Amino acid sequence: MRVSAIMKTHSVPHDCGFRTILSLATPHHMLCDHVDISQAFVQGDFLPGDGYNGKVYISPPPGFREDQGYVYLLSRPLYGIPSPARAWHTTMSAYLKSKGCAHVGFERSMWCVTIKRHTILIASHIDDFMLACADRAMLDTFRQGLLARFDGTYEGEVHTYLGCEIERDMGAGRTLLSQRHFAEDVLRIFAMWDCTPAIRKRCSMLTWDFFPNIMLGKKSHF
Repeated sequence: MRVSAIMKTHSVPHDCGFRTILSLATPHHMLCDHVDISQAFVQGDFLPGDGYNGKVYISPPPGFREDQGYVYLLSRPLYGIPSPARAWHTTMSAYLKSKGCAHVGFERSMWCVTIKRHTILIASHIDDFMLACADRAMLDTFRQGLLARFDGTYEGEVHTYLGCEIERDMGAGRTLLSQRHFAEDVLRIFAMWDCTPAIRKRCSMLTWDFFPNIMLGKKSHF
C-alpha cells in the first residue's frame, strides 16, 4: 500500500516560529518553560485507515520465538511504521484543541490560548514543547495538565531549543539567541576549528537597490 508523504510527516514550526514567541515573550515579561515528551510517537493514537481495517499487525521481532502463523496486533504506533509522526501530531493537536488552543496563522505546530485573561503561547517541535505565559501559576497549571495527558518531563525554564542557546534577562527585558556550540561542533567535526578565515572584500556594487530588482524580476548587473 502506498502512503502519501503528508501522512508520514509531522508538522513542525518554521525556523522563525519559536523566535517569534521569544520576541513576544520578552517585552511582555512572559516566562518560558521547556517540556520534553517521552517516546512521543508511541503516545499517539492510530489514524483512521492505518493498517488493515484500522488495525496494524506486525510479525514477531527477530530472535523472539513464536508459533508460525501468528502476528501481533499493535495497540500504539511504533517507530518505523508509515505514519507514527502524523498520528502523534493528530493526537497532540486534538488534546490542545480540547483545551481551547487555536493555531497561530498558518503554523500547524504553534498554538495560542487565553485562560482567565492570561495568554499562553505554545510551540511544539515533535516532542519538544515551549510554553510561554506571563503568569507563573497559570503556566504551571497548563504544563501539569499537558504532562498528565502525555508522559514526559519538565525541563525547567527554556535554555536551549532547536539547537539554539537562549539567555534571558527578565529585568533588562533582553533575550539573546546563540548557536555558538552548534557552530563549534560543526567546525570541529570537519577539522575546520583552527582554520584561518578567508578575507573577502565587500562588493561595493551590491547595494540595497539591488534587492528590489530581484523582487520585481528586473535584470541587475554587478
